[in-house]
Amino acid sequence: MQLESLKAFCDLAETRSFTRAAEINDITQSAMSQAVSGLERHFKTPLIERSKRNSRLTREGEILYQSAKEMLETFTVLQSAIKEVKKAAAGHLRVAALYSIGMYLLPPCLNRLSQSLPKLKVSVAYGSAAQIIEKVRANNADVGFLTNVPADAALEVVRLGRESLVLICPPGHPLGKFKTVKPKQLAGENFISLRPRLPTRRLLDQILKTNEVTVKHVLELDNLQTVKSAVEAESGLAIVPETMAMDGAEGGSLEWVSLEGNFFRPVVAIRRKKRPATPALKELLKQVKDLPCLVAA
Repeated sequence: MQLESLKAFCDLAETRSFTRAAEINDITQSAMSQAVSGLERHFKTPLIERSKRNSRLTREGEILYQSAKEMLETFTVLQSAIKEVKKAAAGHLRVAALYSIGMYLLPPCLNRLSQSLPKLKVSVAYGSAAQIIEKVRANNADVGFLTNVPADAALEVVRLGRESLVLICPPGHPLGKFKTVKPKQLAGENFISLRPRLPTRRLLDQILKTNEVTVKHVLELDNLQTVKSAVEAESGLAIVPETMAMDGAEGGSLEWVSLEGNFFRPVVAIRRKKRPATPALKELLKQVKDLPCLVAA
């Protein structure tokens, strides 16, 4: 008994016509009859009530039809899954990310992904939140990594966790001697900040407002990497992700201190809802979610 015979039988059951079922399966009517006869010999029972007008299923035929339909659907899903795995292993995964995520969170995850799928090509593009959202919407990126949740019905949002934010300052700054700094200790300090329209800046403004703290924004920049560089040039203080701070501290160009309170930013992934996630993408999202530097969302 072959799947082809079961498919032909199901088509006959649905069309009630040997002629139409033969056309659907691109076989002769004689081959169609032989396929059904072969099933009847296998199960040792009539499956079709033959007549000149149409062909109806017997009770046994109905049972076979329902079971065969489920079997064929399962086989189709299995074929698709295997095809996706093969495609992912030698395909192309297009990633778009904020610079601070792409440079500090993603590298270990992408390295492990490349080791498990050596034929997979991965490309990473950096941009602003608006640019990343547009790339994913336009199908120019398979996944985007952000710190805000876009209000877009066409996009699926995967919450990956929360990233700790810390204070960075030039070496020798008075606040650098503390292990933990309270929000009120930041009052009146000169800060290097992101521009007010950016999601992380809006989040930090809300956190400081909640703690009734006002700082002096002496310089406003477009991304956290330039903010970090300005702190290294001793232009002021800043609040950045812990992974970025640790990188600068290792080189001795700045110091970083933990902040008391709810200083976290969310890390999310976005993708098109109607585009199926490949195994490679699913594995990347799992790798990011399992990062030890992320707190559960």
